[in-house]
Amino acid sequence: MRRIALPVGLVLLLVGWALARRSRVVEFAPDWATAEDRAVADGCWIVAHIRRDDRAGSRALDELLDTEVACRALRDATGERFVHVRLESTSDHAIVTSLAGPATAVATLVVQPNSTAAPTDPADRLVGRLDGFVELNTLCRFLADADAMDAPIRASAAALRANPNDHAAALALAEPLLALGALDRVERLLTAILGSTPSTSLRESAAPAEPPCPDDPSVRRALELRISLFLRRGQIEHALETRRELARRYPPAPSAIDADRTPTMPAPH
Repeated sequence: MRRIALPVGLVLLLVGWALARRSRVVEFAPDWATAEDRAVADGCWIVAHIRRDDRAGSRALDELLDTEVACRALRDATGERFVHVRLESTSDHAIVTSLAGPATAVATLVVQPNSTAAPTDPADRLVGRLDGFVELNTLCRFLADADAMDAPIRASAAALRANPNDHAAALALAEPLLALGALDRVERLLTAILGSTPSTSLRESAAPAEPPCPDDPSVRRALELRISLFLRRGQIEHALETRRELARRYPPAPSAIDADRTPTMPAPH
């Protein structure tokens, strides 16, 4: 069979055209398993775009991401350091429920891929969450923030895997996750330090439990983060109760002015 040799210039032109065309839209992995494999191979994180056809926010976000403007903006914000995948809240119900809960219809999640041989819960690899339809600049800022926190999150997560009782590592991990909206994972990290907690996922009413180790220096910071967690969820009563618990356990030291005003007993004659 006779082969037709193409001129080198034409080959380079075709390759350049294909690359330019490919870079004009955000590339999505075909499914979750492929996204995980690619993310593990590239050493990056997954951006899961949860969607549902009957939601206007989903359709609007689809249209936004399928534009050259979105591709260029995301590339400028984060380079190509994420693997994107679309997950249908109905057909991909199992993984969506594990990552974000059964009622989630429109959300953008950042997830660490499972790079170990042992199976792990995807919810324990959630890095960030942004709910609903968002404007392109908000999405870019969210992903840029996650990208900027990549190294400290990886380091803290690795330290915690090596020693699940490392409270310093748990707190170092909880702080950036809280900033990125991975609230359920933050709750689990704080519960590991403080013991049982009001079930913020189930929205149960209960007062925070007694920390098991009151002298642990990480307890105070964990209580402060729990207050921030409740405020992020709009659970004001839980936040106030935890603030009172924090004040009871760690009363503020009297100031120098208060000390000067403290009455003293006269010396006996």
